[in-house]
Amino acid sequence: SYQCIVSNPCGSVTTNPATLTICTGDYNCDGGIDGQDVEAFFVDWQNGLPRADVNNDGGVEGGDVEFFFLRWENGC
Repeated sequence: SYQCIVSNPCGSVTTNPATLTICTGDYNCDGGIDGQDVEAFFVDWQNGLPRADVNNDGGVEGGDVEFFFLRWENGC
């Protein structure tokens, strides 16, 4: 959960907690899980881009493909 604190010379206010959810299956972040996500992932993966390290192990390798497809098939 995250909170935001906004302040000025008159005081400050803190927001209610909000939860951030990351949907790995929606790789291109367009709000849908479809073939375009697969295409975008593989372009980045083949080029070794850090964004394709979806399993966050520090490298772009086969484990990322498995992780991506598990999330993609499950809808996130």
